[in-house]
Amino acid sequence: MTENFLWHKVSDEEIGKIRLQAKKIMDNFSEKLNSADLGEDILAEVKPNLFRQEKKSESGKCDAEFRKKIFANAPEKNEDFILAERGNWK
Repeated sequence: MTENFLWHKVSDEEIGKIRLQAKKIMDNFSEKLNSADLGEDILAEVKPNLFRQEKKSESGKCDAEFRKKIFANAPEKNEDFILAERGNWK
C-alpha cells in the first residue's frame, strides 16, 4: 500500500491516466463555475488611491541619516553601492 506513495518513474500509461484525471477535474470545476450564480457583487472595484503615494525629498536626494543606517545594516557594500546576490535569501 505505501509503495504507491513513494517516488517512482512515471510510465507513459500513468501519464495518460493522470492527464485524464486532471481533465476530468478541470471539466467538472468548469461546469460548476458556469452554473454558479456569482452576481455583480463579486467583481472587485479598482480604487485609484489604493496604493501609497511616492514622496520625494525636497532636495531630490537621499537623507544622509537614512543612507547611513541602510549602509550600516548591509552585510556587503562598496563605497556607493550595496552588494547583494539575487535570491540569496531563499
